[in-house]
Amino acid sequence: MKEQQIQEAQYRVPYHYLPKRGVGGFRQHDYWSWGFRYLGGMHVVQSLCDEDEWTSLLDLGCGDGRFLSDLGGRYPDRRLVGIDYSERAIALANALNEGVEYRAADIIRDDTGSERFDVVTLVEVLEHIPLDDVPAFVASAVDFVKPGGRLVLTVPHNNNPVSDKHFQHFDSGMLRVLFEQELEDLRLIPFDFFSRKTDIWFRLLGRTGKYFLVTWPPVLDAFYRHYIENDLFGGDESECSRIAMVGRRPQ
Repeated sequence: MKEQQIQEAQYRVPYHYLPKRGVGGFRQHDYWSWGFRYLGGMHVVQSLCDEDEWTSLLDLGCGDGRFLSDLGGRYPDRRLVGIDYSERAIALANALNEGVEYRAADIIRDDTGSERFDVVTLVEVLEHIPLDDVPAFVASAVDFVKPGGRLVLTVPHNNNPVSDKHFQHFDSGMLRVLFEQELEDLRLIPFDFFSRKTDIWFRLLGRTGKYFLVTWPPVLDAFYRHYIENDLFGGDESECSRIAMVGRRPQ
């Protein structure tokens, strides 16, 4: 029935959890100040994936499944699989998405089968891998790629301080050392040049949302478009916040 369909559609996100009352008082929003840059990163990965034809894609370190959720909306007839070591993240991904297969697994230590994919993505994942596990993780990730297929990743650049939940950040030289024996036609693409001008606008839009938020969609969309058109690409690696890489597995 129509009424039930409306309610079902609202369960796309757990909106009942938004209003809260705690030590800081009442609030009815959650706000992620890094959200526009997150979408910018997904824009980069999707663009790199679509440079060649593909019919199957594996997202390693898929977390709560947001990237594959967007891809599933664009490409409902393609095979999409997500793997993450976190059972909690996979449970959330399965709860929020239909039509995408999500699995909880440690790709270094668990048997993950023999299926290979046209594209394997690592979206802001490698920085979460313990240093001693990185070589084995890279080898396992490349092993999921079909011969002739591609691996696409993004990572924070060494230009940024390492955050509390990361083990390390990277630069183009470090990524080449990790992948040049495994992949060919490597391309390194610096991106996310978050400028001072953009930061001023960001402050005007509430920054971290501590004191106020701008919620009018036309203003927010104009800001996002400014970021995509002016701050995503176009600078030197010494000034970027993140770096993308794409490479092909030899035939």
